[in-house]
Amino acid sequence: MRIPSPSKRQAISPVLATVILIAITLIAAVAIATFVFGIFGTSASPATLSIVSSSVSCTTTTCTMNVKNGGTVGGSITGAGPAAAQGAAVTFTALATSIPAGSAGTSVTVTISSSGTISHGQTISGYLTQGNGPNLYFTAVVL
Repeated sequence: MRIPSPSKRQAISPVLATVILIAITLIAAVAIATFVFGIFGTSASPATLSIVSSSVSCTTTTCTMNVKNGGTVGGSITGAGPAAAQGAAVTFTALATSIPAGSAGTSVTVTISSSGTISHGQTISGYLTQGNGPNLYFTAVVL
């Protein structure tokens, strides 16, 4: 009767086992990072409205300006007001205007009402009221 000899199979070398473990670890790290940054990378930034200063133009009855939004959420202008005394009782009115996310410049018109006379060359300063943040101030010379 013949006795079977032990198998001649050998295990993989420790170097090869280490390389395989490192490869599996790297693949898992990339998969987890893709998942985590995929979730957190898509968070919305609030509306960040600003007036394009070179776009402010005023006449004796209106001021027109472009408002841009650098955020990923839409913003709005809900009103306007005078920033300083103009020498006469001045009231500013702005229609509610939506400013879409990523807008390079949405036109906003402010109507000026005054109990006195607003003359050409006079400096007008006022502000736009944001729906979700601080006022946006502007200054222009009446054309």
